[in-house]
Amino acid sequence: MRRPFLVGVLCLFIVGGVGPLLPAQNPPALAPPRPRYETLRYDEDWSYLRDISRRSDFWDPVKYIRLNPDDSWYVSLGGETRFRYEAYHNSNFGSDPSKYNGYLLQRHLFHTDFHLGEHARFYGQILSALENGRGGGPRSIDEDRLDLQQSFLELKFSFATKSDFFIRAGRQEIDLGSSRLVSTREPQNVRQRFDGLRLEITTGNHAWRIGALATRPVIPKSDLFDDVPDHTVTFTGAYVIMPNPAIPGGRMSFYWAGFGRKLSRYDQGTGQEFRNTLGTRYFGIWKNFDYNYEFIYQIGSFRQGRIRAWTIATDSGYTFQTVRFYPRFGLGADISSGDRDPANPDLQTFNALFANNAYSAKVGLVGPANSINLNPSVRFRIGEHVIIVSDWAFFWRESLRDGTYFTSGTLQRTGQNNLQRFVGSQPSLQFVYRFSSHLDLTAIYTHVFPGPFIRQSPPAKPLDYVTNYLTYRF
Repeated sequence: MRRPFLVGVLCLFIVGGVGPLLPAQNPPALAPPRPRYETLRYDEDWSYLRDISRRSDFWDPVKYIRLNPDDSWYVSLGGETRFRYEAYHNSNFGSDPSKYNGYLLQRHLFHTDFHLGEHARFYGQILSALENGRGGGPRSIDEDRLDLQQSFLELKFSFATKSDFFIRAGRQEIDLGSSRLVSTREPQNVRQRFDGLRLEITTGNHAWRIGALATRPVIPKSDLFDDVPDHTVTFTGAYVIMPNPAIPGGRMSFYWAGFGRKLSRYDQGTGQEFRNTLGTRYFGIWKNFDYNYEFIYQIGSFRQGRIRAWTIATDSGYTFQTVRFYPRFGLGADISSGDRDPANPDLQTFNALFANNAYSAKVGLVGPANSINLNPSVRFRIGEHVIIVSDWAFFWRESLRDGTYFTSGTLQRTGQNNLQRFVGSQPSLQFVYRFSSHLDLTAIYTHVFPGPFIRQSPPAKPLDYVTNYLTYRF
């Protein structure tokens, strides 16, 4: 095994650090909690720092910059720098030319959040994503040297009935629900975003959320400020999120998504696709038990045939709050439909649209189309700074007449002449160290054992994957 891959594995166990930041001295009574850095940075509200006595962090002077005397206009600045090492041994079970492939990824983000009174806001974010040393060169998700990640205008209104309404127009990241259909794809060097319109109203003291969107995904390109919306794809949707009256503290949602693409490829073939997705989700925490259950059905057309597809996705866990390190034992179990007959024009392959890796563990090698996934896990919290997660994922094909797909939905291997169901298994170990509110380190090691399906359609070499990334946010 080459030295770069060994270095990546060793980085899983070599951790340095700095102490956590000191909390604010003598905070005022009943002060609101200090904001935290969110995955969607535009969700942060730094008006907390309007009171100068609450400023305790090095970056606080740029988190709230007054623009006029009465504080009705202000700007908040922020950013992120992430250095990530990623390496594969036998990438895609050995089908890639390079046996060992280790490379460095960099992602640098900077944003400005202008609040222009109570009702108007402009948010802008630029991205520089770089790749060094990858065999075969950068993928589209690896490199985008300098471009506009987000740029939108938001109008927001509040009502005496404790309801809020916003409408947001422009380029924006979107992460809905459990990210099984719409996500930022945070692990990627170039995060996913959309051009379009989104609106949402919250009612009942924010107990209910009702929203809609009409967008196109953005195509990342490697040169300067050349990213454009994908005019071959349309994505629209509507959703409602509300309390679940059957379970105390529980929540539930119902949603519809419309998806169209001029050219889609499945194991059955390629052609134009129109798909309507109807789904419902039930989630929450009851005592020490957390749950997230999602049921999705899809109808539409592909070429000259009909689409009838579905998925059931579950994630449950129990946390022992009185046991040292607060262990959480979890079980994820998902099943997604596959095509029944490639000779029949009708299509039953599930399409996860713009999903993250929630269906397919850490590597994202096996996507949510035509898949059965069982994933037991255990998580430990050691002190305030360390999280360790160990899991073992098992994958089968739902239909023996359909192939396997990557997380992106791209066909991985045909299944038309392969009657084996078991695809493989994947043990993983994840380590997270949070040095402070600004700095954290994540390290992941995964090994993939190929099953009979992979071995019958070689190459079928065991795969090793390692990544570790250091992220600084302000």
